[in-house]
Amino acid sequence: MAPRPETTTAEDFLRAHTRTFLLTLRPDGAPTCHPMVDLWRDGALWLNTYRRSAKVRNLTAEPRVACVVVTDDDEPRFRGVVLRGRAEVVAAPAAPAGPDARAARPPGVGAEVTERVRDRLAEGKRVLVRIVPEAMRLVGEHA
Repeated sequence: MAPRPETTTAEDFLRAHTRTFLLTLRPDGAPTCHPMVDLWRDGALWLNTYRRSAKVRNLTAEPRVACVVVTDDDEPRFRGVVLRGRAEVVAAPAAPAGPDARAARPPGVGAEVTERVRDRLAEGKRVLVRIVPEAMRLVGEHA
């Protein structure tokens, strides 16, 4: 069965945009929002963060999350994708990578930042978060 056009459009958007807001639930049940940079690869949204961050504690306790991926501030037409799914903390060797490790660098993220993040992942200070969408919805006018 072919993917629905909306799903294809959403995945194209997710490959091209990295400005992400991750919504998790705090221990008291209140939602909280974390601005992030994402990488869409292999049907999942990948994020990285510090192992001891509030977002890791939140999504470990309650893996149901939502993400809003949007256009940059300077784009004249606001568009986005809202997705719901389950988050999991993944060991660094499972990180998405291509033949060249730089292939896993999100657009707009410099080589120096990427290297620093890789070092901290290797040291165990940072972890990867993988979110497989259960539902996706387009926001705004997508061509």
